[in-house]
Amino acid sequence: MKWQMVVLGAFLFMSAALFGYSDTFVVYRSGDCTVDINGNGRWVKASLDMLLNAGSVIKTGPDGILEVSMDGESVVVTGNTTVAIRSLVERVRAKKKITWFRDLTEAFHSMIGGHGPGSDRMVLGVRGAKQEEGEVGWIEDIDATELMQQYDQGVELYNRGNWGEAIEIFSSLVDSEDMDDMKGEVSFYLGSALFNNVQYEEAIPYLAESIKKSDAFYREAALIHYSLALFLSGKYSESARISRMYVDEYAHGELAPYALLIAGKSYKSLGNQSEAKKYFTRIVNEYEQAGVYEDAVEELKGM
Repeated sequence: MKWQMVVLGAFLFMSAALFGYSDTFVVYRSGDCTVDINGNGRWVKASLDMLLNAGSVIKTGPDGILEVSMDGESVVVTGNTTVAIRSLVERVRAKKKITWFRDLTEAFHSMIGGHGPGSDRMVLGVRGAKQEEGEVGWIEDIDATELMQQYDQGVELYNRGNWGEAIEIFSSLVDSEDMDDMKGEVSFYLGSALFNNVQYEEAIPYLAESIKKSDAFYREAALIHYSLALFLSGKYSESARISRMYVDEYAHGELAPYALLIAGKSYKSLGNQSEAKKYFTRIVNEYEQAGVYEDAVEELKGM
């Protein structure tokens, strides 16, 4: 009997891990959020600490925000979204497989950290249309000031890793005509926040917009975010192209070994072993101290 109980306990533990009951649960809810817990069409109002499983589906209304903890990471489901937990778990695990992503994130912060809220750069170009003679201009100034306050708040939330709230703010700013001169910058923050919130496909168009300005302070980070989002979305030809673009522009850039690794993995996924080997070999020969050195060595072992 005792051994049967042990086997049963092990089975239940493995089942919980498999279906997500042990570590997937709601940590925050705001607005209209419902959950089909078992994927059988029976929707209930989401609540804090609600346990979810691989078959659960989340649906948020226009004002809904639901934050879910899974595998030790938080994912925010924003408004007007229907998504399966299984899909979110797959995205989180795909990100976790990138063992060097933490080092990459720290590099991102060092690149863009000097451009936070309050910098002089932020007030450039944010104005309404040129006013006609005799037109009252102070209303435009108020509008521009409010937009910049929203922008500053979005950057602050981004720097704190509050991806869901940052996504909401930058989504409201990205298509504003009064922010046209900062569209690339807003697109970068929005695309990067979406990427970090494991919304890889959704991040791609904004990251594509963000790399249009060749001298932007965020360009290096944007290129790597973009190539990774493409890679994790299975768009290997494009991820290889953008990775090469980084290497061409920043031959000695801080993120060069990461770009080389993404390029190599992209070519490997495309079945082009010889091209993949070229990029992995370059890491081994030129970047022995890089965080991705061991990854490149492991890749080359199978070639």
